[in-house]
Amino acid sequence: MNIYINKIRDILVDLMPKHWYKIYLYFECSELGSTSGCYYIKTPGGSIIQYGEFIYNFSDENSERMKQGMYDILTNVRLLHEASIEKWTWGTMYISRDDYEPHCEFHNDPVTDDCWL
Repeated sequence: MNIYINKIRDILVDLMPKHWYKIYLYFECSELGSTSGCYYIKTPGGSIIQYGEFIYNFSDENSERMKQGMYDILTNVRLLHEASIEKWTWGTMYISRDDYEPHCEFHNDPVTDDCWL
């Protein structure tokens, strides 16, 4: 599992702007194969930037790179789900610029809107 978690971390860190403090990734995965996710970036000043805002404010070239990065993240989330011994339906990950160690939680309960807030 650590292989996929570290790949997700590496992709996220590669996509980050120059100034970032923490990255929060929320993801879900179903037994039928659907996978979704979104991430938020916290800046040193405390601002929170959502994935959509992040893509909107960059050139088309960077925007395509970020979309490809999100696709790669979701692919690795699916592989992580398949490799997991204990089944889960959704999870969270955050990475701090201070240590780059991914902190993950996995949950096996229905996904609700509250999970994403």
